[in-house]
Amino acid sequence: MSSAFEGCVGCSSIVSHRLLSATACTLAELAIMGIAPYFGFFVGIGITCFKNGLQYKPAYRQPWEHLIAGFGTAYAFDWIVKQEDWMVKQIEEHYAKYGGQTQGQSK
Repeated sequence: MSSAFEGCVGCSSIVSHRLLSATACTLAELAIMGIAPYFGFFVGIGITCFKNGLQYKPAYRQPWEHLIAGFGTAYAFDWIVKQEDWMVKQIEEHYAKYGGQTQGQSK
């Protein structure tokens, strides 16, 4: 790993460290993990309202559809964040194992 990454307190990934500074990494990761399900919930409700609007129906015609869509997209957004974290960990393990090798080189 690079020396700049090792000095970064709270930064959990090489990828995000290269894109953001040390303090921004911590704040961005906390914001994404905490806000994603809530954002997904409101996206689901918005999609349902938009769907009802396209059909010329009242926006909140069937409220259970809004809850189903809201919780479904909240789960999906949370799952995406977890998968992203898992993939970053896999990439970091790969970099730790193989270092700076290019394809075709062996240790």
